[in-house]
Amino acid sequence: MRKWIKFIVVSLGFFAFVGALILLHNQLKDLSYIDVINALKAIPALRIITALFLALLYYLILGGYDVIAFKYIDSKVSLKLKDILFTCFISNILGSNTGYSMLFGGSIRYRLYSVYNVSIADVTKVLLFSSTTVWLGLLTIGGFIFTFASVSLKGTIYFNFITTRTIGLFFIAILVLYVFLSTLHSRPIKVFKWTITFPSIKIVSSQILFATCDWLIASFILYILIPVEEMSYFVLLKAFLISQLLGIISQVPGGMGVFETAISKLLPNSASNPGVVGGLLAYRMIFYFFPLLIALIILCVFEIMTFTKKFNKTTKIFGKTVSSVIVQVIALSSFFVGMIVMFFTSTPFDVAQLKFVINLLPVWFADLSHFLLSITTIGLLFVSKALQLRIKNAWSITCVLISFAIVLILVVGEPPLVLLCFVVLLVVLLASKKYFYRNISILNTAFNAWWFSAIGGVFVLSVWIGFFVNKQDVSSWMHLDVFLKNVLNTTDAARFLRASLGIGIIIFIVILQQISKNLFKKPPISFTKYDIKNIVDSSDYTYSFNALASDKSYIVNDEKDAFIMYAKSKNSWIAFGDPVGKSGHKNELLWKFKEIADNASAKPTFVGIDHEFVQIYDDTGLNVFNIGQEAKIPLITFDKEDNRFKCFCYLEKKIENAGFEYRVMSPEQFERYREVFVRINKEWTENTNYIERNFIQGKYDESYMSGMDFGILEKDSKIYAFSIIAKTKSKCELSSGIIRYIKCDYDVFTYVVFKNILWAKENGYKWFNLGFAYFPLMDSGGEFIKHFAKMFMFAEHFDYNLVLLREFKNKFCPEWYNKYVAVPPDKYIITFVKNFTALISPLSTIERKHFFKRLLRR
Repeated sequence: MRKWIKFIVVSLGFFAFVGALILLHNQLKDLSYIDVINALKAIPALRIITALFLALLYYLILGGYDVIAFKYIDSKVSLKLKDILFTCFISNILGSNTGYSMLFGGSIRYRLYSVYNVSIADVTKVLLFSSTTVWLGLLTIGGFIFTFASVSLKGTIYFNFITTRTIGLFFIAILVLYVFLSTLHSRPIKVFKWTITFPSIKIVSSQILFATCDWLIASFILYILIPVEEMSYFVLLKAFLISQLLGIISQVPGGMGVFETAISKLLPNSASNPGVVGGLLAYRMIFYFFPLLIALIILCVFEIMTFTKKFNKTTKIFGKTVSSVIVQVIALSSFFVGMIVMFFTSTPFDVAQLKFVINLLPVWFADLSHFLLSITTIGLLFVSKALQLRIKNAWSITCVLISFAIVLILVVGEPPLVLLCFVVLLVVLLASKKYFYRNISILNTAFNAWWFSAIGGVFVLSVWIGFFVNKQDVSSWMHLDVFLKNVLNTTDAARFLRASLGIGIIIFIVILQQISKNLFKKPPISFTKYDIKNIVDSSDYTYSFNALASDKSYIVNDEKDAFIMYAKSKNSWIAFGDPVGKSGHKNELLWKFKEIADNASAKPTFVGIDHEFVQIYDDTGLNVFNIGQEAKIPLITFDKEDNRFKCFCYLEKKIENAGFEYRVMSPEQFERYREVFVRINKEWTENTNYIERNFIQGKYDESYMSGMDFGILEKDSKIYAFSIIAKTKSKCELSSGIIRYIKCDYDVFTYVVFKNILWAKENGYKWFNLGFAYFPLMDSGGEFIKHFAKMFMFAEHFDYNLVLLREFKNKFCPEWYNKYVAVPPDKYIITFVKNFTALISPLSTIERKHFFKRLLRR
């Protein structure tokens, strides 16, 4: 269902974009391409420079939103102003140009801020605060202008309002409510399930001031780029705000097409004024594409500096490295340069350059070069998706396409700046070869609705540009003879027609390939519990035994020597630990898991993962952050005679002198003691007020216990305690699973753990795994991580006191290894916690809220 909703939303955005272009075409039917270009060239250089300066100033002021936000949340991390401005500049530009600010701008914010040890919870608050600030500016300016200087919306897309006064009053009402609630900022307001604390009046005033200045600057940039001899700034401001609002509602990246259509309808005499269209074109380049180019260059320089200084440990960004950001930037850059060149191929040749080429080469060669350049650009749009997926063949193909495009650009005569972009991108690609490591076919790339809408939007816009430039009558092309005549001509219109036809055919072929790929895809790998057991037996880590529990699902690789164990909870697919098995295919298995989850419109997440695969989780687009550490005792150096373990030896002697005996029981004896274990587990649960949890460690589950060894404590043939002993066949690791005991006068829990360690050493095991523990110094998520740790870690024996749990494990002098959680970026972290809580809780939906609160209180 979610998949179809997403498809419908994306489709509506695409059709809104197409509708806007149709309206814009009708508006500009009396203008010529030459008039627009001349008007563009007529913009004074001083105005261009001023607009460029103001565009950069606009994005820098956006950084002020985060400065205020950090004061509002009272962050404990001290950040320099330049660090905040750098992060905001990059993230806001990427968000503005893609139209998906939470997808690109938000995730970049998360990654860059973590360099300065800002917690993930604080970054989420800053992101939400800054988004609110943007809207406050629109509510303030739009509210007063729409109300007291209303504008008619008749004929502007589809609205039932006669004027903007209704919108203005609504904006003012929201603004007044926000300001009023801020006066009560000491009293949290509960909205549905959320508790919100509003900022003080001082902070709200700063929000409104900064946001208002930004909106005024953005509109003033357009004002100085269009002819304003007969138009006041106030008139343009009204049209600008309405157009931006429509662009935001449409969800089209950057409001492209929608913004221009609204401006052309709302500004007086704009439809017949080439200066307005030229100004809009200049505004699009200066306000969007120019800052994007600057941001991409800065990110590339940042990566080079990072690599040169070799401080990889300090460049970890919630588990991500800056190199991961660079791969996304390369993919995005490939898409954008392909898009820009596609637009240029819809315009006439550079006559001077063409004459130079004709003197050296035949005319047909220039026409062929134009056609091949168009085909190359659509190839770049499609292959950019494969670059995101780190496919090695995609890197090779992109290098070939860009090299080929550079040669064709020299022949066709595209602008030098476009040529420079291709050269820089090729150099960056050649230097980034090591980041593309997946040895799979590029034909395996799956394009979702968003990618097809983005590529389709670029194609539609390029066709629109071609129609506008060449003034072709679409209806006349419906006749085959006229169509063939236009195709075979050597005019600019014919070149545009051939290019569009070739691009359309390529898109159609890709669509057919995607459909056939879905229709004739390989059936899922069939496997049995026996296969899972064999893979578990080949593992060197005891966490793999959790896969034998009945509450796990599996994704197995083609070779059947590795799997991922997971469970579904609403729209989350939550995997426990890293892929299991001795296989060199684990990396590709992680990608497979993500692809299957994406196809199901689910969010893949991982809990309790090791440092070994952190980079791969990062590459698949997940944010990785530390949840604590795992304690592992190196048994080769463990000696019970060591003075550090005196207390354990004393406890051992005391308990055994009291007549208790420890022994290890084989799996074959489980049936004999099943009822005893059930009784002990029930009594222990009642005495400890244990909160039963599914999926994670700590649950009494006979579905896999029957095949395990047990360490038991008995006296006079009566069993007082038992523990599951999970041990790998390779003798690499052993751990105690659940430990259950009945009340007695001794510290049975500590004794059983100690005896399990001694037994593991005597039997030649390399490591004893004591499990997870919370480590505040490694905490990058504040209270959120601490609360999550209470749910995830096995701390029942210490009344869920994470400090006591760590102190206990430290007594065994273990080595500590960091453990992580990998989740999709941005605000999804909140959804993940809710879904994880629902997964581990055996209670009904109504009771889960009380379960979560009870657990956090404890």
